[in-house]
Amino acid sequence: VLFVGINPGKRSAETGHHFAHHSNHFYPCLVECGATNNEIITYKDDQTLITRFRIGIINVVNRYTRSSADLSTIELRDGIPSLLQKVKFYKPKILCFIGKCAFDAFEYTIQSNGIKKKSKNFGLQSYQIFWNDNEKKNGYTKVFVIPSTSARVKHYQKSDKLKYFKGLKEMMDQ
Repeated sequence: VLFVGINPGKRSAETGHHFAHHSNHFYPCLVECGATNNEIITYKDDQTLITRFRIGIINVVNRYTRSSADLSTIELRDGIPSLLQKVKFYKPKILCFIGKCAFDAFEYTIQSNGIKKKSKNFGLQSYQIFWNDNEKKNGYTKVFVIPSTSARVKHYQKSDKLKYFKGLKEMMDQ
């Protein structure tokens, strides 16, 4: 799974680690859904997730802001071509957007290329990102969306977010 964040917040920029604020629900949900084989992890483990659990993390925009609302729509959309290149290079089974605004930028970019599909709010989407490898094998990456894991997002509590993480874990196990 390749998780896609929006951009680094203040604490993440200070520490150099993804989802580093103590109130962020990302790591607790990742542990509780079983994606780490119930091994307790924190933001300090973000660089080892790929080798230990086949989990990667990137951001659409690498620039720190106090809030993702400080990013322009254009800035978010400009980050999508690079994201798509990374997906085609690394070939993850699932691309999971954390937060709707990162996904909205992705969806706008895909639809502006002539593909018109209706997305769901959260969960598995109808989009697939197709790629091939050097052995002429074709494959694709599924697209999944979960609510922002920031504790500042009050309309989705941790228990709500955990339901989506559990759905994602089911896909990971297939």
